[in-house]
Amino acid sequence: MIQSHYPLIAIETFEEARLERILAEVATSLQVPFFVWSVTTGLKRYGSLNSIYDSQTPQQPPTPATTL
Repeated sequence: MIQSHYPLIAIETFEEARLERILAEVATSLQVPFFVWSVTTGLKRYGSLNSIYDSQTPQQPPTPATTL
C-alpha cells in the first residue's frame, strides 16, 4: 500500500506505539516521509516534538448568524 503512493493510510489498532514503530521502519527503508496525526497533538512528522502549524487544534464549525 505504501509503494502504491496512497497519500493517507488510516489504521485502527490497540497497539498504536508498535504500529508506529513498524511503519516508521518501513518508511525509512523506502525513503518516504512518515507523519502521525492524533486529536491531542495534531499532525507531526514521526519522532518530531513539534506539530505542523495549526494542525493540533481541530477547526470548530462556524457559529450560526443571529438574526435581528
